[in-house]
Parts: sequence; C-alpha cells; structure tokens
Amino acid sequence: MKRTRLYKSLIIIILVGFISSCGNSPTIVEEDSDIVATDTITEQLTEIITQFKMPSPIEVYISLWEDEARFTKEALNPTENVNKYNTTAKKAINLGVYASDVAYCSVYDKNQLTMGYFAVSKKLADDLGLAEGFDDKFMNRITDNLDNADSLYTISNESYIQATSYLQNNGQTQLLPYITFGGWLESVHLIISSVKTYNENSTVIQILNDQGPLLENLVDYFKSLGSNNDIKDIYSDLQSLQDVYDESLDNESGIISKEQFNKIKSKTNEIRNKWSN
Repeated sequence: MKRTRLYKSLIIIILVGFISSCGNSPTIVEEDSDIVATDTITEQLTEIITQFKMPSPIEVYISLWEDEARFTKEALNPTENVNKYNTTAKKAINLGVYASDVAYCSVYDKNQLTMGYFAVSKKLADDLGLAEGFDDKFMNRITDNLDNADSLYTISNESYIQATSYLQNNGQTQLLPYITFGGWLESVHLIISSVKTYNENSTVIQILNDQGPLLENLVDYFKSLGSNNDIKDIYSDLQSLQDVYDESLDNESGIISKEQFNKIKSKTNEIRNKWSN
C-alpha cells in the first residue's frame, strides 16, 4: 500500500473519532430539536465537501513531505497550551489545530510527537464531551497498527460505520466548523514555517499560493453558518487574510510575491496567536 493511503487512513481514523461524538456539542445556529436522519446528515456533509470544497491538511503535508520541505517542530502548537483554552470555541478550534499537528507529525514519521499530539487532542475532545471514539481501546488499536497500513484502513472503515451510527442517534456535528478552521489555519502556518528563504519558483510557495482558492471556499462556508459571535469573528479573520491573498491577482505571474508572502505570514501569525495562544 502506498504511503499516501497509510496516512490518509490514519487521519481518517483520528477525525472520525472527533466527528463520531459531536452530537452532544453546543449549537452554532438554531436547529430543530428533532434527531437528524442519516441521509440528511450525509447530504449536509456532502454539501460542505462539494459546494465549499473544504481543505484537507493531510494533503498539504503529503505535498510538503514529497517536496522534501523541512520539518519544523518549533512551529507546532506547544502541547502545554492545551490548558489555556477555556471556551468552547477555542477548545474546538485547537482540537482542529492539534489534529492538524497530528497529521503533520505522522506524515514526517515523527511517531512520538504524533502520539503526544493525539493525547492533547484527546484531552480537548474529553473537555468538549466528545469522549466516544477516544477510549483506550481506540487508542490501543491505532498504536498497535501504526506500521500496518492495511489494518489502519480497516479500522478507518469500521470507525466510519460507528460514526454514522452515532450521528444517526445524536444529531449534527456542530463543532465541525471550528475544527475545520483550526486545522486549515495550522496547515497554512506550517507551510509558511517550511520556507527558509523566499523563492518564487519553489514548490512550497506554490503550495501556499494554492491555499488562496481554498481560503475563499472557507470564507464562503463561514458566511453561510449564521450569526454566532465566534463564527462572525472567525469569518472576519478569514476575510482579512483573503484580502491579502487577493493581492496576488495583481501579480503578472499570479504567484505570491516576497512582499505578499511576508504579509500573509504576518496576518496568519496574528490570527493563529489570537485563537491558539
């Protein structure tokens, strides 16, 4: 089995663990109290994936790894920060951040770091009432099969079935926007951190450039979510970052310039510090 499938399987298992227990989470917008049918949930998740084309951090990290971009441990969100998050929004956002760090570490074969970041992800999941999918049995199955791609793939399929059943019985995944935002923001931060010296022709700059359309999709996604104050705040942050990205449209090459790179770096750090520090 190819390396890509191995790590896609691992991150599917991790994220399914998050999603499988989101039914008890607080709502973002007013929803009907009736249980949402499985086909309705599927339609909603499909809409998120197809209409807004939500970004996947794991794909970004595989691209960085394939381009032999350096691994930047110092850029990861410190595990000790987990105790700083005291609101639902910050806990959910940083669950996404830490999940993204799990993916990054796993792609680069940093197994000890991978499990360390999984542990803090589990803590935030527990704090949010998302304990299902993070029990000892689940953790042990992952640990025992880190080097067995076929087993990880099987676990991911089983986890998907369990997640679907849980969603059917408990409702929608209302924390998903926060987790998605955190995961994507961390991926951009880690892309930027992989740049030693700006080079317009480097693959890493192209990967960063490619985040522009994904950011636009993310902005549209948050615009559609309603009037929750945290959602509106995140939407404003994403919009301000998109304004910087849009400057590339004025470049003849359509590629991020050195000046623009520095602006994106500054704005990304500002937003990440706001939500993760």
